[in-house]
Amino acid sequence: MYIYIISFGDVEKKLLLSCACTVKQTLGFEVRISSVNFTIGQAYNSNRRQYHAELVLNYLSKLHYSDLLKLVALVSFDLYMDGLNFVFGLAQYGGRNAVVSTYRLRTSDEWFFFSRGLRRSSFMN
Repeated sequence: MYIYIISFGDVEKKLLLSCACTVKQTLGFEVRISSVNFTIGQAYNSNRRQYHAELVLNYLSKLHYSDLLKLVALVSFDLYMDGLNFVFGLAQYGGRNAVVSTYRLRTSDEWFFFSRGLRRSSFMN
């Protein structure tokens, strides 16, 4: 069984690799990394200039990988949910999918940015 970390948008490969190492060390599962073509335009709200996190999760539920245990999508765009201005991420309660946005975590300090991203992506503890 594998934990898959996939990316949409402009997510740095270094961040994907760091997250994969952290997840493997923390949880002990093998991790696979993949990029996915960005085809979730139906989740985009042009008035807000953000993507609806629940619709992104719905999209993730349609993706299938062999020996999948969990699927974490790292995205570079801004996420929101109804009633909230933004969210850093969202996971299905008891499910297999999660989405984490790096959009509001960005900073010029690369170490600080990576530590923020690693904390958000290790939600599965």
